[in-house]
Amino acid sequence: MDRRRLLHGLSCGLGLSMAGCATPPQSSTREPTVNRLEESTVTAFDDWLFADAVEEATGATTLVQVGSSADSHWVVVFADTARPLDATITISRADREPFYTETVAISTDTYAGFRLMASGPYTVSIASDVGGGDVAVADDFIDCNDSYQLIRLQSDGELSESSLTEEVACGV
Repeated sequence: MDRRRLLHGLSCGLGLSMAGCATPPQSSTREPTVNRLEESTVTAFDDWLFADAVEEATGATTLVQVGSSADSHWVVVFADTARPLDATITISRADREPFYTETVAISTDTYAGFRLMASGPYTVSIASDVGGGDVAVADDFIDCNDSYQLIRLQSDGELSESSLTEEVACGV
């Protein structure tokens, strides 16, 4: 028996049997899990976040966690009014159908908080009798750093947005 021919034949056969196995997995089309959070699980937001925007005794009307990785990014939605305002908040992955929709009361002392813990770009949409719009959440916000995005529904119906993130290299 010719060993070289046998080894060559085995290596070719092995190579053909594994063809396609080395390709990277396709990205999942499933949407991330959505879980309600208890108020006690919210970390304290930085003072800058609510400075001159909401009352000192602000509280969450809803808290939701999207996904479950170690990385995260907070999105906080409130309105420029002392009287609670019903707003429908919808979250979707960029260019996909929404996977989360809820109508909540928001004001200067009640907010809706969303902890995004699944990487990818998102769109947060706010609709109310006063106005609303869409806000993009960039994929690079969701990493090991603390980051926050504040979306304010202003009295004129427009949305304003501010954000803060640490810029520390992850994994170092």
